[in-house]
Amino acid sequence: MDAHKASEPNKPSQEGLIRAIFNLLSSHVSLFVIELQEAKDFTWSYFVHVAIIVVCSVLFFIMFSVGIIAYFWDSYRLTAILGLLGSYLLIIMIALINLVRIKKKTKLFTSSKEELLKDKEELLP
Repeated sequence: MDAHKASEPNKPSQEGLIRAIFNLLSSHVSLFVIELQEAKDFTWSYFVHVAIIVVCSVLFFIMFSVGIIAYFWDSYRLTAILGLLGSYLLIIMIALINLVRIKKKTKLFTSSKEELLKDKEELLP
């Protein structure tokens, strides 16, 4: 009889613990879903903008190159072509450096990571 009475007070604490764990997991899943949606939106927007920039840049550079080469065709043909190639190489390098900076700046799931670290500190002594 005493063993039965001793286990009864543990039931509410176990239920409370289970409820707390469920709430904790629920909040983490909700936060993860929100951040996943934000990451998806960012990636899609980034892809669309990069695609537009690439298409327009290619068309611009083709027309620009044709114009420059046509203008200098009689006198400085090779110089004009090499100058355009050097300019394009410089533009490509600058764009790659900026793309790496953007990629490093973007931190995905930072809120989830912070929340998990906070919960870990609270749960572990």
